[in-house]
Amino acid sequence: PDFLPTVWIPGEKERYVRELLAHRARLGRTRTAVINELHAVYAKRNIEVPGMIWHRIPPLAWRAEELSGYAPRIVSENADLLKLIKQQIQNLDKELGKAGQEDAQAKRLMTIPGVGVATAVAVSCWVGDIRRFPSAKKLVSYFGIAPKVRQSASREIHGHISKEGSGMVRWLILQAALVGIRMSKGPARGHYIGVSRRRGKKIARIAVARKLVGTIYHMMKEGKMPWGQTSTN
Repeated sequence: PDFLPTVWIPGEKERYVRELLAHRARLGRTRTAVINELHAVYAKRNIEVPGMIWHRIPPLAWRAEELSGYAPRIVSENADLLKLIKQQIQNLDKELGKAGQEDAQAKRLMTIPGVGVATAVAVSCWVGDIRRFPSAKKLVSYFGIAPKVRQSASREIHGHISKEGSGMVRWLILQAALVGIRMSKGPARGHYIGVSRRRGKKIARIAVARKLVGTIYHMMKEGKMPWGQTSTN
């Protein structure tokens, strides 16, 4: 008789951390939206705002009293809102740090250059048992970083990435790959620069993200870095 394929169901811990990460991502998007509104308020009045002023702790209602119309209230209330959001994000980051320390798999992933606690915990919670994936290519596809393949007659055409799976985890992996490249002085950085010159930065970012997922796969499967790579420990 035919059997349905086995589907991995995340456990209680994985579901908890997934919701935590999703909540943090939503707060991050809200923070960005608030900052964009603040910049728009000043731009309409041709007032130049010092860089990163809204990222200070606590955020300042910068020169709000000099603004016209309803703007002083917008700036004041948004500064208070940013203060609250930043505090909430800090609290979530503490929880993520604790989750990372309690997850042996995530702790190993954090030895990979560029991989921080959020990326490590997210990958660990979304992958679960790495034995579900027979190869690194399968893991790349799982995170939606593999190109779409279209066959026409005898030709095989590779298009844009599939973007399957969790967009949040894919974004974390892409950011971790870029951080790793900035930290690197070896072949990985050379590979990124070479692809960037030939095909542009966007494709180069995807290329290094795929390499990072390959490293993640070997780390989770074998508990060590692939040949020729070193950890941060």
